[in-house]
Amino acid sequence: MGESEDTVAGKISIRRGHLGDVGADEVSLMQCAARNVSGQDVRMVQSSAQSVRAENLSGTMTAALEQDATTANLRFCSIGMLDADKVDVNIGNIYAVLGHQVSLQSVGARMIVAQDRIEMERSGAALMAANEIEATEVRAGVVLAKEIRGNVRALLDTRAAAIFGAAFGAAFAAIWLLRRRK
Repeated sequence: MGESEDTVAGKISIRRGHLGDVGADEVSLMQCAARNVSGQDVRMVQSSAQSVRAENLSGTMTAALEQDATTANLRFCSIGMLDADKVDVNIGNIYAVLGHQVSLQSVGARMIVAQDRIEMERSGAALMAANEIEATEVRAGVVLAKEIRGNVRALLDTRAAAIFGAAFGAAFAAIWLLRRRK
């Protein structure tokens, strides 16, 4: 198919191609590059897309700038922004993850924000925020959570952030008061 062609149908299965916009109830792409992909069930294998929107998204060896799904199950992926209620990623790099329940194994991420829970194993993140974090061999820059279970090595956790904020606020107030007297 040509780069500028659009495809819309009930069920689409494409093997090898450069695609424009692809939309269907069921989309299966293998070794494809697409601009925008949307559907109820989207499955991508060795494929890339600028934008993916799906209820159920599964992928192996995929790359995308933006993915929005209810359920995302990905392996060997590279993603810019992933927004899904339930996230399960095994081996990959993600710039930002937003979700309710996030499960990551061997993943490097810049920012992970979950409304409920983050489960991580052998992974790293610059920022992690959730009600509950369960971790095994995780390194993080900043960790904000009500409850943390497991092994997380953090530069700044919730308690340290509160102490740092109070100290910074006190120092700022003192400088402001001293400057005001002059």
